[in-house]
Amino acid sequence: MLRLPPSHAVRNLWRRPIASLLTIIGIAAVVFAATAIAALARGVETRLEATGDPRNLLMISRKGQSTIFSSIESDEIVHLGQLPGLGSGVDGLPLISPELHHVTLARLNERESPVHVRGVESVAYDVHPAVRVVEGRLPEQPFEILAGATAHIRFNAPTLPLGSTLSFENQEWRVVGRFAAGGGLHEGELWVRAADLLTSLRRRTYSLVVTRMASRDAATAALTQFSIPGPVERSFKGWVESAHYREALGGLAWLFWVARLMLAAVLIAGALICVNTMLTAVGRRLRELATQRVLGFTRADLAGGLVVEALLLAVIGGAAGLAAGHWVAGWSLALNQNAFFLTVDGAVAGTALGLAALIGACGALASCWRALRLPIVAGLASR
Repeated sequence: MLRLPPSHAVRNLWRRPIASLLTIIGIAAVVFAATAIAALARGVETRLEATGDPRNLLMISRKGQSTIFSSIESDEIVHLGQLPGLGSGVDGLPLISPELHHVTLARLNERESPVHVRGVESVAYDVHPAVRVVEGRLPEQPFEILAGATAHIRFNAPTLPLGSTLSFENQEWRVVGRFAAGGGLHEGELWVRAADLLTSLRRRTYSLVVTRMASRDAATAALTQFSIPGPVERSFKGWVESAHYREALGGLAWLFWVARLMLAAVLIAGALICVNTMLTAVGRRLRELATQRVLGFTRADLAGGLVVEALLLAVIGGAAGLAAGHWVAGWSLALNQNAFFLTVDGAVAGTALGLAALIGACGALASCWRALRLPIVAGLASR
């Protein structure tokens, strides 16, 4: 029994070089778009996953709705000293960091942008060990800023150089340092002294408190204090800090649904491109396929050749699109007073290549359906 060699499918692609090239370009464009969409969703996810410490407890006021819309009095913070498993610093003092979160419109040179400002006290740098100064120093004088490693993206600037000045809340603030935070959301913030921010806002209360516990288990165990009647339960509600930011992924569910819809759209577009190409190719080769049937090639042989052709188009186009997709890796996007980066990792690459395989499968099924259901006599009579 005759068998079609695999090289036959490859030769068929180059019998119509322009059509094959246009199809490869079309599939590459579709896979590139899919890679960019998936990379954005993955970038948001990894940014949030890198934020927060499982040893920390994050607390807002009992009536607060978020870290921004929360108000905590100084005398309420005293009650947190009774949390079981509370860690202490080298000075023996409990690691309790009252912080003020504020979103405001800041100006750098001629450009304005909303920014996330965090007012902290010196203990905050022990409570948040992931925060480390990479350039300059901590704020020591009034109205100085420690800028996150990606805070400059909000201003479409290459960096926030030391000595540069930002204007917000009717005050000039000078950048004296830059910090990294392990790729987490904190890197998009501006950290200032809490006293300076309270003064600028004419405010006496804090937004949240973060405490560092002795261990992860101690942080989890301390959560029971927020459900037991007492001063802590009356004033606060809290989360393990890392879990709090995981929950923030739920607030971005719309972004992931949009990404899924866009991926579905590009899948349909790519499938139509491949199906159209393969149906056109089969339509021009009906007599050839019928002749091969007469010579003794089976339906399975012909179907295998068409499947290989469609998959070759998809694989080449998919590989080209994924290679182009790596070009966008690291691109930044300002979103929700922060910066996110397009991340192309194994999961994104797998999604892109899986999409290319589905596109090829659609083209293969369509071509096989048309070619193999046609009677031999009708195929021989075609032109």
